[in-house]
Amino acid sequence: KRMSAVVRTPSGESWLLAKGADNVMMERSDLVPEWLTLSLANFSRSGLRTLVLGRRRLHLDEVQAWLQTYDAGLGVGRNLDAAQCALEDREAKLQAAAERIEVKLEMVGVTGIEDTRLCLDLSNVELLGLSRALAAQDIRVLEHSEDVEQALQELASPDPDDFDESALMVTGAALEQITTAGLLKDFLDASSSCSVVIACRVSPLQKAQLVRMVRESADPQPVTLAIGDGANDVPMIQEAHVGVGVSGKEGRQAVNASDFAIAQFRFLERLLLVHGRWDYRRTCKFILYTFWRNAIITMLLFYYTFFSGYSGTCMFTSTVWTSFSMVLFWPIIATGISDRDVTDKQAVEHPSLYETGRLGLDLNITKMVEMLLSAFVHSFVIMTIAVVAVMDLDVAATGSYYSFGFMVFSWVVLTMNYRATFITTTYNSVFAAALAVSFISYLLFAFVYCNLPSVFPEVYGIFRHVVRNPVFWMGSLAVPLLAVMIDMFKAYLVLEFFPDKRDLILEVSLQGKLSDIFRHPAGDYAQRGRSSSLQRSATWHTGEVSTINSSYAFSFPEGQRVQAVGSIPRVPMDFDTTLIDAMPAQTMRPSPSFAAVASESDSGSGGSESYVPPLQRPKSSNFAQQKMPSLQFALNRKVVLVALISSGVLFVLMGLMTLLYSLSSSQFRVVYDAPHDWPRWSIESEATYVGERFLRHCPAPKTCSFEIAVPADLDPPIQVYYEIAPFLQNYFTYISSVAWHQLQGHSDPEAGDLCVSRTRQTPQGKAIFPCGLIATSVFNDTFELEGIPIDTESSHMPVWREFHNPADYPERPNVSWLYQRYPMVTSEELGVQSKRFIAWMLPNFLGRAGKPYGVISQPLKRGQLLTLHISSTFPVAGMGAHKTLLLTRGAQNYTLAYILLT
Repeated sequence: KRMSAVVRTPSGESWLLAKGADNVMMERSDLVPEWLTLSLANFSRSGLRTLVLGRRRLHLDEVQAWLQTYDAGLGVGRNLDAAQCALEDREAKLQAAAERIEVKLEMVGVTGIEDTRLCLDLSNVELLGLSRALAAQDIRVLEHSEDVEQALQELASPDPDDFDESALMVTGAALEQITTAGLLKDFLDASSSCSVVIACRVSPLQKAQLVRMVRESADPQPVTLAIGDGANDVPMIQEAHVGVGVSGKEGRQAVNASDFAIAQFRFLERLLLVHGRWDYRRTCKFILYTFWRNAIITMLLFYYTFFSGYSGTCMFTSTVWTSFSMVLFWPIIATGISDRDVTDKQAVEHPSLYETGRLGLDLNITKMVEMLLSAFVHSFVIMTIAVVAVMDLDVAATGSYYSFGFMVFSWVVLTMNYRATFITTTYNSVFAAALAVSFISYLLFAFVYCNLPSVFPEVYGIFRHVVRNPVFWMGSLAVPLLAVMIDMFKAYLVLEFFPDKRDLILEVSLQGKLSDIFRHPAGDYAQRGRSSSLQRSATWHTGEVSTINSSYAFSFPEGQRVQAVGSIPRVPMDFDTTLIDAMPAQTMRPSPSFAAVASESDSGSGGSESYVPPLQRPKSSNFAQQKMPSLQFALNRKVVLVALISSGVLFVLMGLMTLLYSLSSSQFRVVYDAPHDWPRWSIESEATYVGERFLRHCPAPKTCSFEIAVPADLDPPIQVYYEIAPFLQNYFTYISSVAWHQLQGHSDPEAGDLCVSRTRQTPQGKAIFPCGLIATSVFNDTFELEGIPIDTESSHMPVWREFHNPADYPERPNVSWLYQRYPMVTSEELGVQSKRFIAWMLPNFLGRAGKPYGVISQPLKRGQLLTLHISSTFPVAGMGAHKTLLLTRGAQNYTLAYILLT
């Protein structure tokens, strides 16, 4: 608690110069002047941090004798018994050496500087002050005494009728007594009944011990913050959860050991109330959004397992999966950088808002459960819209596995970016740019990914094909709108019935009616009188607060005189540099330590002028000062009403359009193969909401002919489809056995790994081209309408992919070509270019295979009698599936229409 130096003046005199705490210095003085005692009392009552200065003139023989004890380093060899060189009990020997010379000191002065102002109790922050700043008027001082245990019990059991807040000041000696007696638990209980605990004249180790006591013993465990400006504060800073270092006259040791660095103590208020709270809420939003995003993706994959036979097929390709974070992290990063719910002025004027982070209101179990429920609802909405919307797309051959994954991923990107927008309160240029970058990066990725057939042949052309379908755009509008309605309705209920103080302040602020009605009722300590009915023992005494002028405080570098307690003038804004800018350039001087280093550097390089470091000042950009032009969004009854009505109107319009389009289309089905015990074989036809369904039994292998009366007019072009249900083309082993490079007309070095042996080579030893499970199980039933041709290679068929035969087709020897294995599907001329084969090779995402067969180019009239010839070859009875022939003009999706309308 003291520092001493032995110096020699130019005249040859030797002096001992010492500074230290008043109690330590007075013990080492023969005479304590009265003026010193009065100055210490005045400074202490004013809340100043004091140091006592002392000196003593030394004789040369005394100095030499002491140096022999301390460190015999005067050029005559080392004394191994010296304290400085001791290998055992070195600290005790150094202390004993210091005690020998630090005696009979002459008290020459006392200093008092303003220390930290403990204003943070306004934010419901529990304070353990390690300084002499007085934050309350009713202070209990706990000193070394035999009654320390009784004093702690008195403070831990206050009078229940006493509602006044009190502060506890404990000296270093009392704290050592408490530790030795094992009363730390009692001390913690006593401290819990006080608003402020001030540790006075404690050692660095005791500071760290106090922080450790609070961290390990308090229940629930708090988040501790320690702030200091010197090397003696380093243990305390390192022990706390969050360390703040103040850079200044006492060096940078505290700054180097801390998590955050500030230039002045007064910045602590903004560090906590403004930046601390902003960053806490931003971090909570980022964490919850990230969990919400990952939960939605996980749930979508979980839902898809029901459609893929629990085979582990992922809804998205691996490339799409890896691009997920790259596309979606931009908006939430912008939110984490610049979002703020209240302004810095509002945060300082209403410090009770800080309790949001102190109580963990934005990140807790309730918030996590709420996030998971929200993810479940949104993922269910996305999956429902996707499955229902592409039910008909599946028939139209655009609902393939890859198309489906692309559409769902597109809707996920829209929903995620909407969510980031919804949870953001402040919209500025940074957020708008991040949102634009997210969409642009998605479009760029989709364009590149779907246009590299040599790298990603399985998705080639999907981007161009899917975006041309109106159902994709309808889903792109319906999914975010449903998310808006769900989130706004839920958020409005919470805001209306369970608002917090932040919501009220934001709402009133946006109305321009912000006043003092939301201020914390605690007010300012300096303006509150205090009294206490606590009976004081001999160990307690109370200090009264005076209002004398302090010396120049280092908290105010401009050198203005201030009052230590009471009404303290402040710089208008913490980042205001007006006074610094107005100072002449020649008055700017580096610190002595820096000047010394600079001088040595200059002398070494031959320079003669002293180096003056550049003036350090905050960056003045709007981004650095968090003052960018922005718009703030706050929910209220009007906003919710407009959003719900607008969304409802859009849903009704989309539902009516889908319903009218479905009503304008006509189709009928023929079920011709199913298990023998299928109960519906007893009827010949039935009317369904999607059209007439005829049942004609033609099990494979068999050729059948039926007469069917057309139930409704169908105008050309009439699409002819076939469907096998259930049939899992998206089963993992099935879908992963496609040699895509072979289908592009190239050799595929991975074909040996993709295709199992029985799909690579025939029993006769010929190589199968193309290989794979899908390519060797092609649907080969044929359909004919007597007198009405069905064009199986029509340009009106919804087949958008193109395959290519190899350059040596069909001359390559010892190869089993596709036309040889499936002559009813393709010809020698077409090979793998057959549209029926191409459609079959694009696996469906649902548990059925719906593929285009051909196109009829002449009209069919209602009541017209058709003769249908079916060659049933593809076996399905053993799988429990059934085969259906569909003739349709247009598309029907009544289910989607009903969902949109309701």
